[in-house]
Amino acid sequence: MKKKRTAYFLTICLVLCMVLGACTGKSAPTNFYLLNVESASSSPVDVSSETGHLKIGIGPVEIPAYLDRPQIVTRSGPNRLHLAEFDSWAEPLKETIDRLMVETISGMMDQTAVVVLPWNGRMTLDYQVVVEVIQMDNQKSGEAFLAVRWAMLKSYSNQIISVHRKTYSHPFNMNEIETYAAAHSRNFESLCRDISMELKALTDN
Repeated sequence: MKKKRTAYFLTICLVLCMVLGACTGKSAPTNFYLLNVESASSSPVDVSSETGHLKIGIGPVEIPAYLDRPQIVTRSGPNRLHLAEFDSWAEPLKETIDRLMVETISGMMDQTAVVVLPWNGRMTLDYQVVVEVIQMDNQKSGEAFLAVRWAMLKSYSNQIISVHRKTYSHPFNMNEIETYAAAHSRNFESLCRDISMELKALTDN
C-alpha cells in the first residue's frame, strides 16, 4: 500500500511539473506589419505656402469598427472573421492609411501639398478627398480585397464634385501574412492613383 501511495504521489508531482513547465514556457513572438507604398517621391512642397502649388486635404478617412484593433483581421468565411493571434499592425490602421495616402499622392503629383485632415495650419486648401473604407480583408480565391467609397469636394465651398465606389484586389500567399500586408499596400496604391488621376484632370481643365 505504501509503494502504491509513493507511486501515486510521484505521478501527481510529475503531472504538476509538466503543467507548470507549459505555463512558464515562452509564447510565440508577435509580428508587426505596416502598409507601405514605394512610389517615386516628388520634390517636397512647403505646406505653409499659399501660392505656387495645388493644396489637397485627405480626410476624414473612416474604417469599419472590425478593423479598428491591433490584430490583423482576415476573412475565413462569408460571415466569419479571423483575428490573428501573433500578427498585428504596428500602429492604429487608420493612422497608417492616413500617412500612406498623403505620402503616395504627394509622390504621384508634382508641386502638390497634401495634408491629413483635420488640418490646423493656415494654408487654404483647394480640394478635399473624403474616404470611407467599406471592406478590407480577403477573398477565398486568395486575394486581398479592398472596397472603398471616396468623394472629391471643393474645399472652400464644400461642393461635391464626384463620388466613387471602387474595389481593388491583389493576390497574396494565404500562409504568409506579410504578403497580405503587401497586397493591401498595392490596393491603396491603386486607390491613390485613381484619386491623383482625377485631381490632375480637374487642374488640367
